[in-house]
Amino acid sequence: MGRKKATKDVPEATRESIALFLAERFCNGRLKRGAAVAAAAKCGCCRTISTIVAECLARISATLDRTRQTLRALAHEPKLTLLCYIKEHLVKCVTVRVKSTLSDDHKRRRLAYELAHAKRPIGGRSYQLHHMDDYVHFHDKWFNMYKAKITFYLTVNETAPYTSSPNKRYIGKVMLLAAVARLLYDSHRKCGFNGKLVSGR
Repeated sequence: MGRKKATKDVPEATRESIALFLAERFCNGRLKRGAAVAAAAKCGCCRTISTIVAECLARISATLDRTRQTLRALAHEPKLTLLCYIKEHLVKCVTVRVKSTLSDDHKRRRLAYELAHAKRPIGGRSYQLHHMDDYVHFHDKWFNMYKAKITFYLTVNETAPYTSSPNKRYIGKVMLLAAVARLLYDSHRKCGFNGKLVSGR
């Protein structure tokens, strides 16, 4: 017999009433047909595990998204139950990264750039993007030179390395710059660029 709806556990008085109700309908070592369903309807309990799972997931969904960042925030549900639901893929852990907010001006600039590189042939229904063969794109990526917190595995006789910085909040960065372009087609050799650079003899 499952727990009472919208409660964490079945009260002791309800358990006793369910036990007495089923004992009265116990005959020749077996329960009479429909006894469990009647007991569940009388005491307001659910006898199927699917109903219990649905109620638990509904309580999880009712919690605010901003507060559902740790299992401790879902303390109204048993931790073992949550771990079982995660294992059965009923509850999933999702990592969300902060994205830049685009203003209306940024959206207009991006739309204008896309429209400038798209054209529709006369009589055509769909747009065609520019081949971009004569464009070179520059991409930059910043990497931290070191971490503010580093973990070392040392033996008993070793001491931890000393690390210092003028400002703990300032970490030096290294920029990696890359140029990306489409492969050009050589009309004289009638082949594309294969990536091999050979110096002259």
